[in-house]
This record gives sequence, C-alpha cells and structure tokens, in this order.
Amino acid sequence: MNWPEAKLVDLQNKVEAFSKNFIKYFCFVHSLQLSGENKEEYIFNPEYFENISNLCSNEWTQLYLSDSLDKPCIYIITAHGSDVSDSIWELRSKANIGSIFCLWHFDNHMAYFGNYKSAISADLNFLSHNLKVEPYLLNPISPLAGHIPACTAQFGPTELEVFHSTFLTHSRISKALFNYVIYDSAPRSQLIHNLSHQLSDIADFKLMPAANRTRYWDFTRADRYLEWASYKCSVIIPIVNDLSTRVFDCLATGVIPIVPNSIEDLDLVITRDEQISLGIVRIKDYNDTTIRDGINLAINIFDSKGTEGVIMRIQYVLNNATIGHRVKSLIDIIDDISNSKKLLRFGRGPNGIGAYIVNS
Repeated sequence: MNWPEAKLVDLQNKVEAFSKNFIKYFCFVHSLQLSGENKEEYIFNPEYFENISNLCSNEWTQLYLSDSLDKPCIYIITAHGSDVSDSIWELRSKANIGSIFCLWHFDNHMAYFGNYKSAISADLNFLSHNLKVEPYLLNPISPLAGHIPACTAQFGPTELEVFHSTFLTHSRISKALFNYVIYDSAPRSQLIHNLSHQLSDIADFKLMPAANRTRYWDFTRADRYLEWASYKCSVIIPIVNDLSTRVFDCLATGVIPIVPNSIEDLDLVITRDEQISLGIVRIKDYNDTTIRDGINLAINIFDSKGTEGVIMRIQYVLNNATIGHRVKSLIDIIDDISNSKKLLRFGRGPNGIGAYIVNS
C-alpha cells in the first residue's frame, strides 16, 4: 500500500468511527472565526442558521467552536479564497485527535493558490461550483468529496419568515436591481458599467467599490432585505459562470433572478420544471438587448404570478436552500462514508489522478 492509499484508509477509519459514537458532533464555522477576525457578522454566522440542527438527524449534535475542542467533531469550515491553512493547522493542534476537517469552498472557481493551500490542510473538500472548474484541487490526501452548492447566506430562516410577513405587500419597482460590488480586476465590471448606461430606464444600479461596501452593509438587516424586496427582478452576472448566493438571495426576497445559460450548475440544483414554476428567466448572453428582453419578461412573469409567486419563491428557499439544507447534505455524505456506502480512494478519476470519494 502506497502512502496516499494508507492516508486515505486512515481517514476512512476515522470517519467510520463516528458511526460507532452514541453522539455525533459537528461544528459549522466561518474560516475567519478560526483566527478571531470574523468582523463580517452579517454573513455565515452560525447563530443566524438555527435550522441546521433541526434538519440534521437526531444522531448529530451541533457545537459552537468554543465547546468543540475536547470531543471528536466534524468541523465544517467555509472557505472563501483566502489561504486559511495556518488557522486550520492551529485548530488541528487544539482539537480532539479523532476530529475530521471539512472545507466547503464557496470560491473554488477562483483564487486557486489560496484554495489549494487551504485544501491540503483539510481532510475533505466540498465544492460549491462543480461545473467548468479546473481540477486544481485534486491532490493525493484530501479527497474531493462532493458538490454542496451555494444558498442564501445573508438571512436565517426565522428572519426570512419575519421579513417575508412584514414586507409581503410592500410595493415593488418595475425595474431590475443591479446591486453589485465593482472589483477592478473582474471582467464583469466593465460590462456592468456599460449596462448602467444602456439600461438605465428599466434598471437601478446600486454599485459599490470593493474598498468601501458601506452603502449596503451599513444597513440594518431588515433594510438589506427591503432593498431586495423593493424590486421585481435582478440580473445575475457572476464572476466566472458560478451559481452564486445572489440567485438564492433573489428567491429568498421574492425577486425573480434572470440567469444566463452559461451558469450550468443551476440545472443541477433547481430542475428546469422548478425554474419555470418559480418564474426564473434564462437568457442566452449579456447583450444589452437580450438583457432588456429578459427584464421585461421577468416583470411580466412577476406581475402574472403576483403575491402567490413571491410566496412560492420564498418558500422554495425556506424548504430547500438555506445553510441548514446544505450542511445537512454534507453531513449525509459523512454518514455515507461512516457507514461504508462511500469509500475514499486514490487513483485516476474523471479529472485526473488524485483522491476521490466513490460509491462502495
């Protein structure tokens, strides 16, 4: 048995040990919390996602980071492109020796060097963006363990219920919302600037420089929701054809997302029939005429579906696309490994040589 195979056998045994424990512990944590730098309390804070434990089976118990170190624990750490390997290695030195470290890569479609260093420090890697992604995360020791897509990450389920009830009858502007951060190096930035001149009659552009995002993030949480809920539709312009949280934030606020066909992950996560039912509009490209037609279609669909459509979109997220639902999907994969339904193997796979998770 070579070294990568031996490493994966050891990891398989550690995961399988969780099936023998009476209480299975997991800890969901933003990577910045590991170093105490999580000033972005508005997003990915576990306190806002109270449905995680409710959705996971009764066998699993959620712990906060401060309570987890003395117990064998599945750590589910969100990764956002920065190199967090030092923080993970430090956590390993403090955590129980039986713990497993999972990275949920929200930005595996970019920031390759930081993501790769982070991935090597973890035990299992889960990708948010599965299609059209270079297989750079393949390595001999940290398997690519599954596709866990993005979801709404700004608001927790209870907040959504409250905001939904508060703003359900709030009047909406018959325009598209473009509330984007403008990154100077991103190809989409020039496109958005061009569209702001071409579509100013049917769209509102609320743009922020990357260095100063206070225009949006200084709002109260209710006012952030209200900004979304004041519009009928929004055009999705990803950085690299990724299915971003923006799509789900639209649905969570009753907004119709207008999504280009280049975002192929959407069909993996929301079926075409569901997309039609929710009113999601697909467009072929970012030509200003194409987008104008898409906005007009989305407004017509919004008006025809009315309040019922708003409720349907919000309920879709509450039933399918919160952080809790995604963590449950990840935990289900861990359960399959611990019950030997899935195995960790090193060899040649669909993307080249590396560590994979395969069905038994």
